Amino acid sequence: MKRIIFSCGILLSFSLAAQITLTQSDFPVAGDVFTLHLSDTTGVQPGNAGTGINWNFVSSDSSVGTMVDSFKTVMNTPYSASYPQANLALHEISPTVNYFVYFNVNASSADRVGNADLINVITYTNPATQYIFPITYGTNSSDTYSASYVDANSGSTVHVHGSGTMNADATGTIVLPSGTYNNVLRVHYTRTEHDTIFTVANGNFPVTVTESFYLWYQAGEYYPIFHLQMVTNQVASGPVTHKKVVGWRAGNLSAGIMENTLSTVRVYPIPATDKIFIEATDHLIKTVSLFDLGGKAVQTANVQGANSEMRLDGLGAGTYFLVVTFSDGKTETQLIQHN
Repeated sequence: MKRIIFSCGILLSFSLAAQITLTQSDFPVAGDVFTLHLSDTTGVQPGNAGTGINWNFVSSDSSVGTMVDSFKTVMNTPYSASYPQANLALHEISPTVNYFVYFNVNASSADRVGNADLINVITYTNPATQYIFPITYGTNSSDTYSASYVDANSGSTVHVHGSGTMNADATGTIVLPSGTYNNVLRVHYTRTEHDTIFTVANGNFPVTVTESFYLWYQAGEYYPIFHLQMVTNQVASGPVTHKKVVGWRAGNLSAGIMENTLSTVRVYPIPATDKIFIEATDHLIKTVSLFDLGGKAVQTANVQGANSEMRLDGLGAGTYFLVVTFSDGKTETQLIQHN
């Protein structure tokens, strides 16, 4: 079954009329790296639409982990050959997610042309226009998309048909654990997808997935400061399942980092054997975390210094993602090969 994919990172600019506007020139570029702290979702609701709204999410914690979004040139991803029409790729990692999303970004829109993970590589015969440009309060749009692919796990053929709507529906003030932010813009994106799965053993059955994203943006920043995602999923006539994801941003963002390098961190030896050493040249490290390719956090350590080491005893040989979080909230990532 296809995983529904959303990209949440968009840069914001501030007009002379104190109105937030999103344009193509504000969209993330290769080298940008963003982090959200994932929170307990109990009682969290999106609140009202309109102008002058006050949202209070100050009680959000960071108990679930982090979600790291890294934007890359298409050629620097493992699935580039399948997406010649794309000009930007997003790599997203969280405790349960590890996938790539491919975009064609132009002056009028950001179109999602496909997505890939360790199981399936999916291209859209009808791309999904996820954002139109420019976006300001009151902007809305809708689009349809479609794809077909063979699921690598089951061998089943999956036909995908979906529709999405985007509405910049609110402005106001939001309160987070990291501070109070005035003049923010909320963008509400909803996608409804119908997948028809053709199986040899059990015949055909439908899957319906609806995702509703609420994203809050601050003027002059290019990533949402608060992220609320609500998902419903129904397979055939079975029960409806629900999922909610809440994330908030702390500190500044890492922008323009050269791909496949870390501008302020040295990690050695690579490939690693029993341990790795981590040295920061001009930042204080707060935490270091290691994720497997399935997006699962396998090790995390608090540092509070410029240097650290991490033992790899008990970890299987393979490739891991090292996520280094600094005291100012910036985050850098690096691939680690463990022998």
